Formats: sequence, structure tokens, C-alpha cells
Amino acid sequence: MPGIDPPARVLLVEGESDKHVVHHLCRRQDGPMPSFRIQDKGTLGQVLDAIGPELKVSGRRALGILVDANDSLADRWGDLSNRCRAASIDLPRRPIGARDLRVDGALGSTFATWLRSLFK
Repeated sequence: MPGIDPPARVLLVEGESDKHVVHHLCRRQDGPMPSFRIQDKGTLGQVLDAIGPELKVSGRRALGILVDANDSLADRWGDLSNRCRAASIDLPRRPIGARDLRVDGALGSTFATWLRSLFK
């Protein structure tokens, strides 16, 4: 819509159930949470396709990604890290604890800090 600025912080999720989980987790958070919008993309493919364009949105300060790893954590991490690498964000070769996550590249430190704050 014209005249409406995009949100500074966005969390991409695969589906409606993921969106509800995030809402419940945020309600359980003791301290203040940054304001952010949850975008239900519907499928893993749509989440992955949105990473590059979402990082380029003017005024974007943070982009979070929540996807299921029901089948294979390694495969899902590979999907995410490949898309992030294409968007100039280097994720570690394999997933590590959220508190220890270090990410370099566009919005990298904000991305990692936001993930750590969600998992305190």
C-alpha cells in the first residue's frame, strides 16, 4: 500500500502453526521484545525464495527465519545456508546453539542478536 512503510523487523515462517508458536513464545518472554511482523509464507520454498528480496527491503533492520526441520536438520540447514549465502550472509556449516550463533554479512549481527534474544 502506498504511504505505509515496511516493518523494520520481520520473521518469515512456513505456516500458520509456526506463526502461532511464535506468538505463544513471545507472550512467555519476560523482558521487552522488539516489535516485529510475522509473515506466513505458506511453504518452505516460499520462505527460501523470500530471503533475498526481504533483505533488500529499504529500512529492514532484522530478518528472522523459522522453518521446520522434521525430516533432516542437516538438509534444512543446508537449504537455509545456501539461500543466505546467495544473499551475502555466511551461516556456519552446521547449526550450533542459538546463544553462540555468529553471522557475518548484511544484517548479520542483527540477525544473530535477534535469534539469541528469542532463545534466552
